[in-house]
Amino acid sequence: MSDIFISHVEEDERIALEAARGLEAAGYTTWYFERDGLPGVSYLEQVDEAIEHCHSILVVISPDSLGSWQVDREVERAHEGGKHFVPVLSGIQHVEFQNRKRGLRMAMGAATSLPIPADGISKIMPRIIAGLRRLGLEREERRGLEGGNGFDSVHPDTLPISTEDDQPGMKRKPAHLIEYLKTSRSSMERRRIVYASLALLLLLASVAIVSRFGTPGKLGLSSRSRELAETDLEKLEVKDTLLGHTKPVNSVVFCPDGVLLVSAGWDGVIFWDTTNGKIKRKLAGTDKGVGDLAISTDGTLLATADQGNTIEVNTIFGGHTVRLWDVPSGTLTHTLKGLSWGVNSVALSPNGDLVLGADVTETVSAYNVPSGGEMKVWDARTGELKRVLTKHNELVKSLAFSPDGRVLASGATDKTVRIWDVQTGALLSEVKVDNPVAKVVFSPDGRTLLCAASNGSITFWNSKTLALERTLAGRDLYILAIAFSPQGKLLAVSGEPGKSWTAGGPGRLEFWNVETGDLSKAIDTSSHTTSMSFSPDGRTLAAGSDDQTIRLWRERSN
Repeated sequence: MSDIFISHVEEDERIALEAARGLEAAGYTTWYFERDGLPGVSYLEQVDEAIEHCHSILVVISPDSLGSWQVDREVERAHEGGKHFVPVLSGIQHVEFQNRKRGLRMAMGAATSLPIPADGISKIMPRIIAGLRRLGLEREERRGLEGGNGFDSVHPDTLPISTEDDQPGMKRKPAHLIEYLKTSRSSMERRRIVYASLALLLLLASVAIVSRFGTPGKLGLSSRSRELAETDLEKLEVKDTLLGHTKPVNSVVFCPDGVLLVSAGWDGVIFWDTTNGKIKRKLAGTDKGVGDLAISTDGTLLATADQGNTIEVNTIFGGHTVRLWDVPSGTLTHTLKGLSWGVNSVALSPNGDLVLGADVTETVSAYNVPSGGEMKVWDARTGELKRVLTKHNELVKSLAFSPDGRVLASGATDKTVRIWDVQTGALLSEVKVDNPVAKVVFSPDGRTLLCAASNGSITFWNSKTLALERTLAGRDLYILAIAFSPQGKLLAVSGEPGKSWTAGGPGRLEFWNVETGDLSKAIDTSSHTTSMSFSPDGRTLAAGSDDQTIRLWRERSN
């Protein structure tokens, strides 16, 4: 297909376009999604095929791309295919990139990265081209239809188009294609023309469909940035119910590929293939129960708050120990030490270097109920305990790292939310709320910190200034779980109607418009939704329940 695949996020499209122009001017062909993606075809399939057939992958590394699961997946796919990497840095230093994104660093190996200067990537294009030649990718001399006129690249919009009048019975067919294929001296060029022609015909067909039936969104066509919107909620339904747990489900999380789902319950951890709803494997050694889990952004490391090998199984809190697992192999890498009595919640830093656990330090012996807490921070690579955070007076219920991994938030039943510096462990600030905290979570862009209280109120705080921005109050819901959609436009909230939780009681699932603060849709359920996770493309919501099932909510296709 193309010589070079350009991996980037939407925010860096300008850089991708400039890079494509420079490379194509030098005689190479390029592929990037916004320009070359075809409508109506799964973008995952298109990206996979483009990477498979490319020689090298140019990766635009920026603060935005470091938080992108799609870029992670593209790099992983290129690494698996043995492709050459050409990393370029925009707004970030090489050391920061290496520290924040261990998975990408490992996949790219020793490939030298180049910083993009302020006046654009074109200034370093000669060095990029020289590097490609050293990697064995020589530019191809191109010949046009007439003499020495060359083609920088061949795309559908550069082909001559004939009208229906030119060739009766044919609509919008590329003219002179057969003649060109006969006269071209390059087999590679002939293939490019064929690909471009097919792409053009598909594009014209999709335009005709859209003009007849409506917009791609209404057709349910996938795109790189398309997630569930408020208007889609009327068509929301349970597309699949995953059956395999024999006890209540406590936690669910999608892996970065959007296919693998990991769930934890009091019967252990299960890996699911969401394309067919089947179990891929059960994690050995977790059958005594897992109360919480977290997965690294590259999908390679799993942390569990579980019962371990203890004889005493206590389901009041998460577990007795924190353990780390290698996701691809399912092997145990570390059992973390230093816990006082148990662990209520776990979190992994975005780069997978640090593990955070909410330690239960005290209990009310008469009832065996946890009543105190502190936080422990471990090095995920060595399992070494790095520091202890001790400012909360009561049980820590929820933990969250910011998307950039620089700060972490903790919420506790002492009615406080505390913000900590990840590197130093220093307490940066504190927010006091009116009720015990149930959940804390950062918005995907890191600009907002959300706090959900046990009485149903939800507050939005500016993550930098901690100024209160919005309150969703007056709601009759005991909150059990919350989840932002990947683009942060929707907020999913689950709980039990009323001010308290009762075993086996009914549940409710709510969807809120984050921008307006309006309730978009509420769904009554027969059981409690205890954990939720959006797929990376935002099209599916996985909801774990205390009725031992996991429901996959998606928009109805018709």
